[in-house]
Amino acid sequence: MGQCRGNAGNLMQHWVLAETVMELQRHVGMDDRLLLVTSHSMAPWSVPSELTKPSSGDTRPQFDRARLRLSAPASPYEKAWAALSLYRAGLPYPSSAMLTRELWTGPLSVTLCEADGGVADEIAGWLSLPETRAQFQGELCRGDWRFRLQDGIRTADAGALFIEMDPMRFEHHPPPIGRDDRAVLFPEDLALLVHAVAGVEEPVVVQISSFSANNNNPHRLTEPVIVDVLAQGGFVQMGRAEANGNMMSVVFGRGVELWTEDTQSLEQRFSEWWQGRLAAA
Repeated sequence: MGQCRGNAGNLMQHWVLAETVMELQRHVGMDDRLLLVTSHSMAPWSVPSELTKPSSGDTRPQFDRARLRLSAPASPYEKAWAALSLYRAGLPYPSSAMLTRELWTGPLSVTLCEADGGVADEIAGWLSLPETRAQFQGELCRGDWRFRLQDGIRTADAGALFIEMDPMRFEHHPPPIGRDDRAVLFPEDLALLVHAVAGVEEPVVVQISSFSANNNNPHRLTEPVIVDVLAQGGFVQMGRAEANGNMMSVVFGRGVELWTEDTQSLEQRFSEWWQGRLAAA
């Protein structure tokens, strides 16, 4: 099995994913097909990594506190997590694709991109199961996700497209900063995404979650760059969540308006959930 990356980062990423999936379905219809595309796919099930050298920056205790409170799930994310996972035993933890299948009531198609050979093998095995094939259509793209997007994205009979990107960090610096780290997202990668969905007429939602602000990439510098690049493709920022100075998740939409009653509701509700569910007992 794969390992949970970020622990508390997974909490932020998947809380936002769950809220976005539920909100998107309210706008496009309960029976519409969703196409989910992920750039850095997780194994279908993950287990916690060992804390060999705990430090003040470790977020695993927050993850464990959230897990241990799943007996009284308080959000769509927690309900899906509890339904899919043996949470009382501490494992396993479901992937974005697993959570989306649990949350989306209509037909689902997934395109999962993964560069790590071992993780890709786990995804391939899961997609080949008869139970999985009976639930949704699945495509595995081995290697760098950028190669998959170069040919564009075709939604076929899908009523909406959801692109989830969870790089380790967003790098706003231009070259000569190196571009060979596949775990990092760059402005030109977002330009590629804009080009890949240029012909998509259905509603498109993009969620970008980053887990590190290393190399002088604080949110106050990176978020405006992300907004500017995606705006060139007609995308509007519709929600955000910030767990700490490193972890951030932002949601953009085109052809659909999410959380229209209160544009700050996502951030406010996440902050309340984060503080209420993860506070030390």
